[in-house]
Amino acid sequence: MAGERIICIGAALTDEIFTSLEKPETGTSNPASYRKSAGGVARNMAANLAQLGLEVGLVSHFGEDPEGDFLLTECAGYGIDCRFSKRSHNPTGRFSAILTPEGELFAAATVSFLEAEITPEYLASIRGYVQSAGLLLADCNLSVSSLEWLLSFSRDIQIPLIIEPVSIPKIRRLAGLDLTGLYLLTPNLSELDALTGEGENEISDWLEQAGIQSVWIRKGASGSEFISKKSRLSVSAPSVSVVDSTGAGDAALAGWIFGFVNGKDALTCIQFGHSMAALILEQNGSTFASLEPIILEQKYQQLYVPSISPHSA
Repeated sequence: MAGERIICIGAALTDEIFTSLEKPETGTSNPASYRKSAGGVARNMAANLAQLGLEVGLVSHFGEDPEGDFLLTECAGYGIDCRFSKRSHNPTGRFSAILTPEGELFAAATVSFLEAEITPEYLASIRGYVQSAGLLLADCNLSVSSLEWLLSFSRDIQIPLIIEPVSIPKIRRLAGLDLTGLYLLTPNLSELDALTGEGENEISDWLEQAGIQSVWIRKGASGSEFISKKSRLSVSAPSVSVVDSTGAGDAALAGWIFGFVNGKDALTCIQFGHSMAALILEQNGSTFASLEPIILEQKYQQLYVPSISPHSA
């Protein structure tokens, strides 16, 4: 499907990141550094995919405010098609996070009007555009009813749908929905348990019962595991120096998709995902400002393709 449009549906937010200068503590004020950047799960994925040379559309909500102008300008800079996103008097969403000095997430909060704006009725009104996709990505910032609409739509039109859970509370929005035909779900272990109540060893049976084609389980520094009806792959995580963990999961999925649309095998897709996450973990911000396909290819080669000594026989 290389060359076909990928449409990302979900959150576009301004990220406000506070990095504690010392180990953060609850119930008190923590001295920190501050930075602001463009974020939101769907927007992050759209930005990464666009930089990797793919045709990308974004369906999200932007307020009629300076923050909305900021995000739309950022998207335009990446070449993301936002014509079918919605602007309204509701303010642009915000994500505020406190990180440890090592760049790990300590606490976070999100304010967003995405659920109120990107409704099933709105999605139905842009059905023709959504139908033009070769691949759909949705994040669980969407409402239950909008996720249900997308699941039904992708089954009816037979367009592969990938869902990114976002968080433990938000993956629970999928509970009770008909997940039959869902192409890929990308939870971490805690999110998976919140949705299924099953351990990872029993996930194959749950997959079959739910009718989901595949699950990619994120395990942080322990790597990840890709489970489908046909196979089960475990891939270790490369060793990286973490500067900021914000957006690493979104980046991993973008890397996987880059491999997928370019016809790579399952193992290579996962390794591209890990390589893309490594690029993000090693710098500040949820996207890599100067990303190009060659940079991801080089990172993949560095991390996963062993060098051959010129003296080897």
